Amino acid sequence: MTVFHEAMDYLNEQLQESEDEKSKWQHVGDVIIENLQEEIDLTKAFQQRIAPLQGQVDNVNDQANQLQASEVVLSPKNIQQLEDYNTRWKALQLAIEDRLKQLQDALRDFGPNSQHFLIVSVENPWERSVAINKVPYYINHATETTHWDHPKMTELLNVLADFNNIRFAAYRTAMKLRLLQKKLCMDLLEMSMAVDSFDQHGLKDENDKLIDVIDIIICLNSMYEGIADLHPTLVNVPLCVDLSLNWVLNAYDVSRTGKVRVLSFKIGVVLLSKAHLEEKYRYLFRLIADANGFADQRKLGLLIHDCMQIPRQLGEIASFGGSNIEPSVRSCFEKASSHPEIQAAQFVDWMRLEPQSMVWLPVLHRLAAAETAKHQAKCNICKEFPIIGFRYRCLKCFNFDVCQNCFFSGRKAKGHKLSHHMQEYCTSTTSGEDIRDFTKVLKNKFKSKRYFKKHPRLGYLPVQTVLEGDSLESPQPSPQHSISQDMHSRLELYANRLAEVEQRQGYSTPDSEDEHHLIAQYCQSLNGDTSSNVLKSPMQIMMAVDAEQRSELEAMIKDLEEENKNLQAEYDRLCQSQNSRESSQGRSDEEAAANRDAEMVAEAKLLRQHKDRLEARMRILEDHNKQLESQLQRLRQLLEQPQPDRSTVSVNSSARTSPLTTPSSSVSSLPCGPVRYRFNMQTETTTSLSNGRDHSIDGARHKKEEEIMPEIPSPPTYEARSSNSVGNLFHMAGQVGKAVGTLVTVMTDEDGVEEESKQ
Repeated sequence: MTVFHEAMDYLNEQLQESEDEKSKWQHVGDVIIENLQEEIDLTKAFQQRIAPLQGQVDNVNDQANQLQASEVVLSPKNIQQLEDYNTRWKALQLAIEDRLKQLQDALRDFGPNSQHFLIVSVENPWERSVAINKVPYYINHATETTHWDHPKMTELLNVLADFNNIRFAAYRTAMKLRLLQKKLCMDLLEMSMAVDSFDQHGLKDENDKLIDVIDIIICLNSMYEGIADLHPTLVNVPLCVDLSLNWVLNAYDVSRTGKVRVLSFKIGVVLLSKAHLEEKYRYLFRLIADANGFADQRKLGLLIHDCMQIPRQLGEIASFGGSNIEPSVRSCFEKASSHPEIQAAQFVDWMRLEPQSMVWLPVLHRLAAAETAKHQAKCNICKEFPIIGFRYRCLKCFNFDVCQNCFFSGRKAKGHKLSHHMQEYCTSTTSGEDIRDFTKVLKNKFKSKRYFKKHPRLGYLPVQTVLEGDSLESPQPSPQHSISQDMHSRLELYANRLAEVEQRQGYSTPDSEDEHHLIAQYCQSLNGDTSSNVLKSPMQIMMAVDAEQRSELEAMIKDLEEENKNLQAEYDRLCQSQNSRESSQGRSDEEAAANRDAEMVAEAKLLRQHKDRLEARMRILEDHNKQLESQLQRLRQLLEQPQPDRSTVSVNSSARTSPLTTPSSSVSSLPCGPVRYRFNMQTETTTSLSNGRDHSIDGARHKKEEEIMPEIPSPPTYEARSSNSVGNLFHMAGQVGKAVGTLVTVMTDEDGVEEESKQ
């Protein structure tokens, strides 16, 4: 018993000393952030120092058990002291463990590697806050609103919208990415520095695992601290880390789950880092290659899918083939002779061809190289000299250069068309390049438009979007859920619907429970099995989502089809009733319509006849006009002839001896008989052209014409002097004009009489 009491007294002293030291601990909330790591180290040292007390406690308990086994009865005081010592020891252990946990959490949340230092990335009235899953969000106290995007990121996205007036998608996307790259200061981040940071934080062979927000911040912070050491005046570390985190979440975690695949994080950082283009290609392939350096179609599909999230976040994915990555994968393996696996060299060769889904990446590198280029040339459109940036030379027009602003906006000049082939320069040209372009211009001058239509010049490798294969783990796009629709956006839509239901009803309903269940299914399909570190591919996730909703969608389709049948039946019934009413009204209107048609046909026939008669009369008048002109011409000739020696001339003899006289040339040279006969011939011709004209009317016309013709006196055959002969000629011409006028008047009066008789 003496040994037992001595052991208990010694244990009591040790426990009292430990408890006294524990009472001196500073509260975790009062510890300075810079001293958190030191407090953790002190607590761990204290834990190791009191660890031997466990042996003393066990020794005292063993002695008590031995005494009881020897039938030695311990007093209630000894038993109470023994229980008290055990309780104090357990409480001391729990206090140490709890303090270590609190200090480590504080260091994680507020230490140098935490998000606490990111609070300074926003200014008043904004405040940076953190959700339960460590995802940051931003509070605007002026408007009392919350946002997922950093206020600087919101401003940046508004500026990126100004590039939407660029005509060409690859350049538009490259301009947006270049501005984003500069705002994030990733144009200063060497790819080797980023890779070292990945390896330093244990991400080397963890591409299929998930990384949370805290680990992303720690990794980004180490990168930007390295950049700040090289460029201290250009980098604001808290702001750059926060903006980069915001961009990564926008691209790869739209629903803000707080976790991103390691592969996606690496791809996003490397694509915007500073390195040679082929170095990026080779590193990207190493991320998906196995130990032997080969990659299958599934791995390549995951790589292209994660790469395509960058233009998708900018709203440009439709210009690069959409979200369906199968055509791009098939195109790559076709270039590799359709082998089941490809190597790095084959992947790099395919990327050199600038496939449609990835053409924005080489354009981004050319844009970065051309920013400081100065060309000793003048823009033929805006007259800028020298051209800074991209320079475009037309291969169809001689000595025609365009700056990048005019080319991007699609401006034209006289003689130059947008369809002309252009040569792009991102650096200053050499004399050899100038000669080469001049040769191309000469060749293109002799090529026809048909040649350019048959040989279009594309700046990228097009991919076919038909005949999709089944080799990848991606389903065909269904009518209900297109592959191009982002699954995270659908999750956010359901979340918004859930919020509306809760606000409207204020309590749980079967509908809201169904939506909770559906969102839980979405989250489960997005996050996968928590016990497994392998994440499903995005295509597998989409397949699972479509499979879960197939039954519900089929039921909706059946309901819509049934409703469509009912509407179609109602439509047919209304059409039949309308047709019956129209048929009853149509019979009564058919007879009236037939009568109107007959009257219109008869009237049209009379109008055609009248038209023909008018045309015939016009021809008669034209002939008479020609006769009068010939007679007047003859009179002028007679007046212009010299005076004959003899004083008396016979008009008939002069008419017969004149070489210009013809049987129909003048009225003065012919007797009345032939003239009257000629008018009768014209009247007969008119009668034949009238197409059934009444002969009684024609007979009346003949009589009146015969009455008019005798009024024209025949030329006298007596001899007279030359002066009297000229006067007689003028007198005869006047009588002929009067006779023709009378004839026209008679014909016009007859037409009026005919029209009145028809009416």
